[in-house]
Amino acid sequence: MQGGNILAAQRTAEMSLPLKWELPGGKLEADEAPEDALVREIMEELGVVASAMEPLPFVDRAFKGKHFRMLPYICQLIAGTPKALEHAEVRWHPLDRLFELDWAPGEEILLGKWVEMEYLRANSRPVSSPAS
Repeated sequence: MQGGNILAAQRTAEMSLPLKWELPGGKLEADEAPEDALVREIMEELGVVASAMEPLPFVDRAFKGKHFRMLPYICQLIAGTPKALEHAEVRWHPLDRLFELDWAPGEEILLGKWVEMEYLRANSRPVSSPAS
């Protein structure tokens, strides 16, 4: 996230789920921690250096007979400007217009969980116990 925007990447016409939008990231390699995989994938896909800051709720989904577990993180951009190295387009998209994009199905689930979590966080009130 950056200034009320989320980084979105549009899949190319040749990829599965063509022209759908997704969050940057990718697959874990053998013996790779999720945070390390995310940093590596962001460098490969966008040409930037980032760090994984906060884990978000994971999403399990099936697609074309395969099981996928999505392990999202809020990341911090450390160096560089994101470029579409493997995607048709990348853009900073306003959070208040998040669901205007045509997201890939798993991304919609993940973003829905994240929006709910942010809403709960913003609207939580400390619970005080009655004085004894």
